[in-house]
Amino acid sequence: MDRPASQLCHAWNHPALRTVSTLEALRGAAAASLITGDEERRLVRSWELASALRDINVLASGRASGSRVDVLSHEIRDLATAATILGRDVAVKHDIEEEYVRLRRARADVEKGVLRHGDLKRKTIMRIYLIRHGQTTSNVRHILDSNPPGAHLSDLGREQAAGLVAAFDGVDLDAVYVSSLRRTGETAEPLALARGIDPVELDGLREIEAGSWEGGSDEATYRGYLGTVQRWLSGRLEERMGGGVTGRTCSNGMTRRSPR
Repeated sequence: MDRPASQLCHAWNHPALRTVSTLEALRGAAAASLITGDEERRLVRSWELASALRDINVLASGRASGSRVDVLSHEIRDLATAATILGRDVAVKHDIEEEYVRLRRARADVEKGVLRHGDLKRKTIMRIYLIRHGQTTSNVRHILDSNPPGAHLSDLGREQAAGLVAAFDGVDLDAVYVSSLRRTGETAEPLALARGIDPVELDGLREIEAGSWEGGSDEATYRGYLGTVQRWLSGRLEERMGGGVTGRTCSNGMTRRSPR
């Protein structure tokens, strides 16, 4: 099931919403007073019915995926199958359709209310564009370069940076953030100048420090660096990058210093 817009909007301020479990998110939303207890119960019922109907569609159709799996069938025999599996009277199978529509509307109403709630009352949803820096002279030489100030952009990198002006034509931008690495400022400069925006430097946006792998250009260096990142992603956050920073340090630093 897709993440509701209200969950995505409020998760930054409510850790309990940072979950892929719909039921856990609903409990978290109720605990944070984003929804009432009655709204939580209605949404749980909506989720349970939608999940049950999806399972029934899979069983009845033999299809495990596809656009129709998550859609309530209007075919009489399909509704009869759903009614039977749900323990309903086949004679009143249309009650399932009415309940499905009613719960879908309830979810939509709750979503609208939550999006208007509290600290989102006067705000719109923020969209963040992540732009990789242009090619650097270190990239050309295949050198692992993570420490400030770092390498300058290459000629190709400057062309790539200049291309951002056209790439973002028609896109509203309120701010531009860069790290302490000069390549990020050089990448952002053409776009920022075109928009009349002064880039804001945030140290927390900087790349992961390579530790003992810094300055290397051989296969062992890249295997060591990328292998550590892969182990961080598997949950081993206490492991150090080339004897330096841990995955937990990098994660906490980014959360603390990134723009809200």
